[in-house]
Amino acid sequence: MHPGEQRLELTIAQHCTWIGLKPTCARVCKNCENCAASKKRDQKNGLLPPKPTPEIIPWHTLCVDLVGPYKFGDEKKPETHIELHCMTVTDPATGFFETVKIGPKTADVIANWLEIHWLTQYPWPTELTMNKGREFDKEVSETLENEHGIK
Repeated sequence: MHPGEQRLELTIAQHCTWIGLKPTCARVCKNCENCAASKKRDQKNGLLPPKPTPEIIPWHTLCVDLVGPYKFGDEKKPETHIELHCMTVTDPATGFFETVKIGPKTADVIANWLEIHWLTQYPWPTELTMNKGREFDKEVSETLENEHGIK
């Protein structure tokens, strides 16, 4: 293997030289099978159809998900165990998000936090996307739809 046109030329020139050394090194590197097989290519194989871009409206959709429980503490000392539950709330259009520590993962805790902290500070979303975990049941969606008109 050779290191490339310029380095090949400099290495050869340390021992011998001839008229046309540079074009010879360029031709050797251009026709080298090992170089052709191992070089990165900018050309892509095949054509992919353009990716459809959905209409994303800021503050239109709110994505809510629960994370955890994360358990911390010494396994040998059960009294030191801490269980952490978090909720992430994200606006996919703007990328704005909040992560908050919550108590028990119940529908009333989630609905209350959304009403008190999110809906009082930021524009109200039209839609709410939630995971289908048992924590959300129908209470959260019914509460937000009945009281705030959020689907």
